[in-house]
Amino acid sequence: MISVRPEFRPTLPELLAGRTPAWRYGLIGFYVVALAIVLWLLLLRGDPSATHVVKRGPVTFNLTYDSAMREVAPQGNERLRLTGTRHRLVTVSPLELPAYQGRPDGFLPAYSERISDQMATQFDGYQRRRDGRPSVNRIPGYEIVFQYRRDGRTAYGRRILLLNSYADGARAGVDLLLLEDRSKVVPSVDAIGTTGSLKTLLRSFAFGARAP
Repeated sequence: MISVRPEFRPTLPELLAGRTPAWRYGLIGFYVVALAIVLWLLLLRGDPSATHVVKRGPVTFNLTYDSAMREVAPQGNERLRLTGTRHRLVTVSPLELPAYQGRPDGFLPAYSERISDQMATQFDGYQRRRDGRPSVNRIPGYEIVFQYRRDGRTAYGRRILLLNSYADGARAGVDLLLLEDRSKVVPSVDAIGTTGSLKTLLRSFAFGARAP
């Protein structure tokens, strides 16, 4: 028999002992409702360790990052820089595409070639692995997924260009860069941004000041 300390009595079985069936069902119902309220409040609040950040400007955006990440001073034209374990790094910079005609989905693949050439000089052992339309809360854009070498070890990256509008000639948005070392959590290039802290961040990203 499990011993219960006096300060935790009466237990639910003790409360139910000797009561009428109707009284028992009422008490059980009360506990079920109380538990449902607690669970609802926890879901409403979300992760208590998460931080929601809003960056206002010509293109306002917001996102949420968990306790495995921390915000540090931006560099250059970055609007947000986050670092974490396994050399995890996220930067968000303004995107201003050059003037063009037609749909963004026709222009972005060609523009990504320029981005890829720049990264080839920036990252040691750069290899472009795949590219295409990203899956970031249905926001239009284009991404390059790649791998590189950091201090002799394999690391992965995603460069995501997101537009605030998908109208013809749309130019303004954000440029996201996600970097992370290969690990058991991120065993391949396809896993970056799909697990752990980076998944939380991407799923929470939205333009404007309101969370998605």
